Amino acid sequence: MTNFADPKVGCAAGELCLRAAGHDAATSAIGGLYWRYEQWIRKSEAAFGSPVGVYGGFYAVRRELVAQQPTGMILDDLYQPLAVIRKGYRSVLDQKALVYDTWPKDVTGEFHRKVRTLAGNYQLVQLVPWSVTLSNPILFQFLSHKVLRLFVPYLLVLIQVSCATLAIGSWPYAALTILQFASWLAALISLRFEIPLLQRALAPVSALLVLNAAAVVGLFRFFTTRGPLWKIWTSRQLVHGR
Repeated sequence: MTNFADPKVGCAAGELCLRAAGHDAATSAIGGLYWRYEQWIRKSEAAFGSPVGVYGGFYAVRRELVAQQPTGMILDDLYQPLAVIRKGYRSVLDQKALVYDTWPKDVTGEFHRKVRTLAGNYQLVQLVPWSVTLSNPILFQFLSHKVLRLFVPYLLVLIQVSCATLAIGSWPYAALTILQFASWLAALISLRFEIPLLQRALAPVSALLVLNAAAVVGLFRFFTTRGPLWKIWTSRQLVHGR
């Protein structure tokens, strides 16, 4: 609350610390390596101006700045800070205000969680079109952080196809093509058959595979879900508050 002593601050959020005990290798990588990278991006954005989004479990907005959300909005923790920033105020991260949480312990639960949040990104652009226009003061951060990540799985496929095309008559590209294909195949095998040694060795690649598969499925769910998008939550996720 002390952040609101600055009249320019309209939204303040705490820092999320994840507990990873009992998680499998892929979800540990998502909650570890991936989350540290995500936190670094947010802190860099905060140092530059305002971060894109906050952790939904622990943030505050000035009462007079709280925006009326579009019906069915999933990502209030992205929409509310954007609305505050649009009004000329800052959103800040308070690294002294800590909140502890536990994400799903297995890769299936984490996959469904990411499908929901990534489908929510598509929904936000649909319901809040000004978010991708110059009316958004942090347009560059929003596009690079939240929108471009949705294109990553297709760019990875493009990289694989490009390398395969260039591999004809070029052993470096041929080796790179084989290495990429072998890495994705091994990660898929480790996720499917739960081989402990392989899971630990390929945890970062498996995490990347899960996150980008979730982006593709999230797009599919966004276009095919009838009624409110929150229906993509499974009963298991609702029981555990995910």
